[in-house]
Amino acid sequence: LAPMYYLTLILGIVAQHLISQVPIDTFNLILSVLGLTSWFLQFPIGAAWLWTISTMMFFYLCFPALAPRVQRIKPENLRAFALVMYALQ
Repeated sequence: LAPMYYLTLILGIVAQHLISQVPIDTFNLILSVLGLTSWFLQFPIGAAWLWTISTMMFFYLCFPALAPRVQRIKPENLRAFALVMYALQ
């Protein structure tokens, strides 16, 4: 997944620079390269659809901390928890 992410990111940056001549924001470039755009509500440079990869990276990093807490929820409360989480998203 990572090689395709970086290839698409590079192609998107080059295409954006060639087509629009807009200067590239350094902070957004760093976030895009590190896959952290979802943490700061930014779109990756040149390829906005890459936000999905950033979102997955966010989930993969948070899951080990969240899983034990979710496992402690009583089975009869899981439906209510799921509905609350759905409403919060």
